[in-house]
Amino acid sequence: MSIKKQSIVEKVAEDLAEEEAALADALVEIARVYGKFNEDETGIWAGYESAEENEVKDIGVKCSNCVLYEGNGVCKIIAQQVEDDGMCRFAVIPDGLVMPEADEEDDMEDEMDKSVGSELVDEVIKNLL
Repeated sequence: MSIKKQSIVEKVAEDLAEEEAALADALVEIARVYGKFNEDETGIWAGYESAEENEVKDIGVKCSNCVLYEGNGVCKIIAQQVEDDGMCRFAVIPDGLVMPEADEEDDMEDEMDKSVGSELVDEVIKNLL
């Protein structure tokens, strides 16, 4: 039986790669055995950020896109109430829901082009010498 069929994580688990589904299942199992992760210096620190603190919510990195989010402020693995636009370090988000901003993407492409161009210039100079 595949991980996807026996997955504890039901919400959009079919949109996850097998290893992502395994990660989500492992996190849910850890929370089931040891209790949900919390922020009170006992147990596992989740690194939760509120919607106000989450600087990447606009590109899709947020609780409401995570397969571990149950809705209405409830997470399968975090004890505290969470916000739709909050996030933690354990986010398991299906492909296609995180979209880097076009400006950042363009900047990365420009940097790559400069790097490739620089490498070509270096190669030409090296061959001339």
